[in-house]
Amino acid sequence: MRLLVASFYGRPFNSVNDVVVSQKDGAVWFTDPNYGHEQGIRPQPSLPNQVYRFDPATNHIRAMAYGFGQPNGICFSPDESTVYITDTDWIHGNGTTDPARASTIYAFDVAIYHGQPFLVNRQLFAMADTGIPDGIKCDVHGNGTAAQHLVARRHPAGQDPRRWRRGKLLFWPQRRDLYS
Repeated sequence: MRLLVASFYGRPFNSVNDVVVSQKDGAVWFTDPNYGHEQGIRPQPSLPNQVYRFDPATNHIRAMAYGFGQPNGICFSPDESTVYITDTDWIHGNGTTDPARASTIYAFDVAIYHGQPFLVNRQLFAMADTGIPDGIKCDVHGNGTAAQHLVARRHPAGQDPRRWRRGKLLFWPQRRDLYS
C-alpha cells in the first residue's frame, strides 16, 4: 500500500470514510465525517465534515462540498455528471440517534470551470423516515443502491423527495489518511 494523502493543507483528516475514483480523470473523491472522534478512536477534528477530491497526477487536493452533519457514502452517476452523497448525521458514533438530524442523500451536478470540476446545484435527493443511507453505489445503467435498512425510489423531477422505510437497500432508476 502507498499513502496518497494524509491531510488537507497540514490539518489531518477526521475519519476518511467512503471513496470513489473518477473514470474520467482518475481523481479520488472521498467523504470525511468525524465518526472516529465520536467513537473515541481519532483525535478532536481539526477540519469540518467535508467531501474532498485528490488528483494523484498533480497531488492537488480540494474541498468539494461542505455543510454536512456526517458525509458518508459517495458515488457518481454513470456519465459522472452527478455526484450522490449520503449524510448520516441521524446516528452518532456511539450508536445513539437523533431524529432531528439528517438521514439523507444529496445530488450535486458536476460542472467544469477553468478545466476543474465543481459541485453545484445541491439537491435533496431522498430522505429517510427511519434508518440511514450508508454506502451508496450506482451501476452502469444508472440504478443506484444505498445500504442499511432502506427501501426507496428516486422522486420524479419537480416533486418532493421520497421517503424510504426500513428494508435492505435503496433503489432508484436512471436519472437521465487515504491509501491506494
